Amino acid sequence: MISEENIKIRYLTNCAVFIEYGTVKIIVDAIFSGKQPFNIMDRETEEEILNGTGEFENINYVLVTHCHNDHYNGSKLLKFLKNNPQAKLIVPSNARLDADRLEEVRATPIFLTGEAGKIQNLDFGSLHIEYMKTNHLTYRYPDHYIYNIILGDANVLLTADMDYVAMEWLGRFTKKKYSVVFLCHIFLWHRKWREQIEALNYTETFFYHLPDEERDRNSYRKKALMYWDKHSPDFTNADLLQYNLPILRGKYEIY
Repeated sequence: MISEENIKIRYLTNCAVFIEYGTVKIIVDAIFSGKQPFNIMDRETEEEILNGTGEFENINYVLVTHCHNDHYNGSKLLKFLKNNPQAKLIVPSNARLDADRLEEVRATPIFLTGEAGKIQNLDFGSLHIEYMKTNHLTYRYPDHYIYNIILGDANVLLTADMDYVAMEWLGRFTKKKYSVVFLCHIFLWHRKWREQIEALNYTETFFYHLPDEERDRNSYRKKALMYWDKHSPDFTNADLLQYNLPILRGKYEIY
């Protein structure tokens, strides 16, 4: 049994998260396009991920919430799989991955399908993943999934661009002794959403997908900082994550 003290979570940028739990390594939404309106991965980190070097050596699982350019890039994923044949790819069914290239790199992805609001399960022994289809936050999108990663006494719930309607669905997921939830910063904007977040009572709550100043074309950053400044005192054990902002919370390492 892996205790919660072993968990390391590094926030990369956008909705990209790197999780280590003992010998298990997971990346979520961490391989994406450079042609999109949100943050671009710094070259050194991206090369280490794609090549499987440094702390990203021997990645076990690659999870994709949906196939928008700021979360996903098919050609980069194929390059990653070629360099990291041990990795298992879990991706929505509308992912455009060339079948011949998949055969060439000997990859057999798990393509997700499902009914909105219904929890489904993947069991790999060393970890268990609950996943659910939801709508996209700002408009309808056919294949958007959220993941609850369960490892020993811990769980990490990653919601990406989940529609606010699904907030009540989050209570259906398994919650362990040490629980972490990642939510889009837009959920700070309305009182009902903030109250729903507090009611979840997670050990740690992180608001992410905040663009840096140079990429803030829709004033998301400005609004998020304004709402966070106003309402952060109402939250316990919560942070608004900014790109490359290191955080150390007690015995848990959150990069």
